[in-house]
Amino acid sequence: MKSNRCKKLTSHISRIQGQMETLKRYITEEESCQDIAQLSISIAKSFDSLKANIVEGFVVEELLGNEIRSPKKKENLEKLMSLIKA
Repeated sequence: MKSNRCKKLTSHISRIQGQMETLKRYITEEESCQDIAQLSISIAKSFDSLKANIVEGFVVEELLGNEIRSPKKKENLEKLMSLIKA
């Protein structure tokens, strides 16, 4: 995996960890159920985004060998990623 992609992924993971710590604090400090639910949904979406970025990196770097030169390959990758992100 390329260094820049690794930095982005680890930064994303750090944000999720921060969100999880906030969620833990919300629960222990008995914040409103609405705030807890909203943060939980945000964390889930953030994790889904992380997962999609990891899959995209795998497809591009491992399966395609960084060769998305043809418009058809790029279109197929975009279709795949839209399914994963849905």
